[in-house]
Amino acid sequence: MNKELWEAIEKFDFDFPVSEYGFSTRLAYENEWTEYFTKKAIEEYKKFMYLAATSNQMVSPSEIVDVVWHQHLIFTQSYNDFCTLLGKKIQHIPSTHNKEEKDKFLTAKKHTTAIYESVFGKQPKLFWEYNSFVESFGIEKTNHNTIFYLFLCVPMILILVFVFRFSLYEIYLSIGNPHFIIGYILMIISALFALSFYNHEKLFKLIHCAPKNFLDNFSASELINMKTSQLKSVIHGYVNHLIINGNLAVESKNIKLISKDIDDDNPIYQSIIDCFSETNVMEYKYLLSILLQKPIFSKNAKAIDSINYVFEQSKTFFNLYILNLVVLSLISAFGLTRLLIGLSRDKEIIFILIVNVIFLIVAVAFLMKLPKIVTQKLIPKYYKVEKIPNNKTHHDTWEWNYFLLGTAILSATFMPVVQTYSSTNNSSFGCGTSCSSCGSSCGSSCGGGCGGCGGD
Repeated sequence: MNKELWEAIEKFDFDFPVSEYGFSTRLAYENEWTEYFTKKAIEEYKKFMYLAATSNQMVSPSEIVDVVWHQHLIFTQSYNDFCTLLGKKIQHIPSTHNKEEKDKFLTAKKHTTAIYESVFGKQPKLFWEYNSFVESFGIEKTNHNTIFYLFLCVPMILILVFVFRFSLYEIYLSIGNPHFIIGYILMIISALFALSFYNHEKLFKLIHCAPKNFLDNFSASELINMKTSQLKSVIHGYVNHLIINGNLAVESKNIKLISKDIDDDNPIYQSIIDCFSETNVMEYKYLLSILLQKPIFSKNAKAIDSINYVFEQSKTFFNLYILNLVVLSLISAFGLTRLLIGLSRDKEIIFILIVNVIFLIVAVAFLMKLPKIVTQKLIPKYYKVEKIPNNKTHHDTWEWNYFLLGTAILSATFMPVVQTYSSTNNSSFGCGTSCSSCGSSCGSSCGGGCGGCGGD
């Protein structure tokens, strides 16, 4: 191994100069990757490029490494500087998928694996065997659509009402009011508690099926976003830090710029400061609306959406969803049958009607929240109960304290401003004129898969 070259490659910063839409941010934003996955994918790309520079034969990247490569090619100056460092102009050779090329690229792939393992050790499965971030979870996917079954439960409930009407008619008549309504409400409450407990237990086991390095490496800002389901909660934390640090100050509902000097090289802080390029004072509502549109923040929300998708599309979740749907449908049919019998016998039905309507609303809300249990409840719970207590020194920053304690750590002057917007959805704010340009025209849609590379 050429240690001097490798050490230089390790030190090469793809995010220099610091920018709010730099290489890492763009890579994570456009591919919906977590911060950890992005960081590790870049590390694997560096290893691959080292092999490309030192090998006399063609080498071939994995799908994930190729995504990083495509992204780096867009940053022309950085890529040229990197190739200069490598001492070799690495040519990207896209695969045409012709049969004639199949053997050539297969040989390149085998050669890449062999020299990688001789230099760096075994290739991480996460980045060399899986084709995408979503696939890397290794969780078995279902082919069924939960929406279809949600609509299917409507005729199922009607059939159950018909069955209950004729098979349980005498039982319904034997139970008078208010005993039936009280019993029905208790049935609903018991079922919801039982389902909630079972759902949490089942899904908690499911998240442990995901790769350990995935579960153990979320950033504090990602976890804050998960726990609150609101991107603006993350923004509140960073703005608050700049207030405490003396860069910003609160004036009623306005935020005032005091100093542009930041000791931290985190591009998030600079991104916030840059919002004051045209004015030193801004109403927090407008500052928040601008920051919500910036990829440096919204990349976290996109990654969390991908994680939700993975678990929502799993076989375990589908089976759990069907169980919840069946139980709630049975309870609904049981109550609607009572309503139907009351109507046919000219009885007072107002109370059972109200209970049925309320239950229907609660049941729909219960099912809608089910897909978000993993990210909103269970992963944050895992960090609070297991991860952080076992390594407190690693989690001793304001971000982690904010994750654990929430708004309790916010500045006394900033807290009233935050509370003003605490109930407003992320999407309710306009973008404003200072929104970050996402550069969508330069996205990572560089074409098909890559076959390999050559050098000059």
